[in-house]
Amino acid sequence: MADPSLLAALRQYVGFDDASAHRLRTLAPLVRPFYPTIVDQFYEAILQDPGAHAVLRNESQVARLKLSLRDWLEGLFTGPYDEEYFEKRARIGRMHVKVGLEQRYMLAAMNVIRAGLHRGLAEVSPGGVDQVLDHQAVDQICDIELAIMLETYREDYVLKKTAEAESLAVMG
Repeated sequence: MADPSLLAALRQYVGFDDASAHRLRTLAPLVRPFYPTIVDQFYEAILQDPGAHAVLRNESQVARLKLSLRDWLEGLFTGPYDEEYFEKRARIGRMHVKVGLEQRYMLAAMNVIRAGLHRGLAEVSPGGVDQVLDHQAVDQICDIELAIMLETYREDYVLKKTAEAESLAVMG
């Protein structure tokens, strides 16, 4: 199980502080209109790739996942960025592992989301330093999200290797 103290370490490492969290909450109503486009682009990319598409079963599942992605985007901007947030994000990563989504797809998918958020921000952010800080806050939270999900993939790898070693020990 991923260690919730990882969130504090990640926040410190990428410089995500209370000002960054406040900036994201302020941006939430401005970027919310871009969520549908980001979600559609995200699933277009998944549906075009046979490996990523393979984890999807049917249209109704995609419709549910689109709603989940919109909720995820909302949480990305509204927080709160605490242990509950961390655990919710870790559960998402564990679900990706459970359904067999390879790690590379999660990384590439985050790029689709990040690019969509940056396009939206470019339209609504004021220029100058504020715009740079807006984009920086988005990058910080996206990097935190990736790190949490990568941790769940690492956990799964360790669990598999431990199970394999135990199985070999029993057989030996």
